[in-house]
Amino acid sequence: MSEDPSSTPPSPIPVDAGTRLSVTYSFHPSMDPSVSDKIVVVHHGILHTREHFLDFIKALNAEGFHVAMIDQQSQYAPYRERIGLGCYATGMAAACRQIEEEQGKSIGGFVYHSMGAAIGEKMQARRENEELRSPTVFMTPIPVLGSWPIFLRFLVSRPLDLFQAISKKSVLSLADREADVKKLFLDGEATEDVVKECRNYLTHSPFYAFLQLTFRFLGFFLFRHNQQRNMLVTSDTDHIFASWEYCLTRWRYLLRKKRDDGREWLTVKKMRGGHDIFLAHPKETAVLVASFLCDAWGIPKPSNVARFDKPHSGPPNGPPNSGYPIPRGPTRPSLQDAVSPFKDKTRES
Repeated sequence: MSEDPSSTPPSPIPVDAGTRLSVTYSFHPSMDPSVSDKIVVVHHGILHTREHFLDFIKALNAEGFHVAMIDQQSQYAPYRERIGLGCYATGMAAACRQIEEEQGKSIGGFVYHSMGAAIGEKMQARRENEELRSPTVFMTPIPVLGSWPIFLRFLVSRPLDLFQAISKKSVLSLADREADVKKLFLDGEATEDVVKECRNYLTHSPFYAFLQLTFRFLGFFLFRHNQQRNMLVTSDTDHIFASWEYCLTRWRYLLRKKRDDGREWLTVKKMRGGHDIFLAHPKETAVLVASFLCDAWGIPKPSNVARFDKPHSGPPNGPPNSGYPIPRGPTRPSLQDAVSPFKDKTRES
């Protein structure tokens, strides 16, 4: 499949979302949309921008997918530290509708990273956005139980830095140094160029949104299943979210439950690369996303999926990179069932 020969990404298009955030989207068409004419919408995570995703988007284009990247930024917003996830969800819904109207194509799937997952969940949970529910890929997302474990790890390992971040209301200050960026967002395999690229594009995120994510378990917003097939992609080398932190996420997204068509509600995959797997390994991540979306849409997978070099050995006693062997289960699994695939996968803080 061919990809856009132009090295210049499309210009961002403003979205009038009626929020304090600066909301834009950019449309990245595939030069050979041989898979589907649907649009895959991507949303970034905390501190991230569109620029972090450009290589991943090019790789998705090469797989035959049109991509729309939604970018919501707060650095120039009034009272920016008081902006919460509700503003992001409103902006995302407005951007999605504008994308479909202006591009003349329907949205067929979503790819959410980190905080983007919580934003997307909140957006799709609103009844007025039911038509925006589509198969979704969650890349190292904010766990349903919240991000308090990494908060505690900071409290133990970097108490002064955490106190400074709280006093300044600056989440970005926790990633000032390249060594911190590499540990938080990448892993030991990351090259110096990738670390610098990641650090150079990091930007402000609202402190109130950070608190909502940290203490999500207190019920800042209710969870509602999107009634779509979903894929959860995590990384053993992710310093921000350990595998065990997704136990409630796997349970809520109906691990071990079959749909009426016999397929699983939730597909679970693992990759190397750390928190920003799409930045560390854009082509591998794109092939994994492409394979899942084709399966969710019920269409043939791209012919070049076979080139995918499986990056992870898979779960204990499970086949490599095949997700978790999930037999037909009860209506909803027990929480212990959801935890069990990871019960021997501990991690250091």
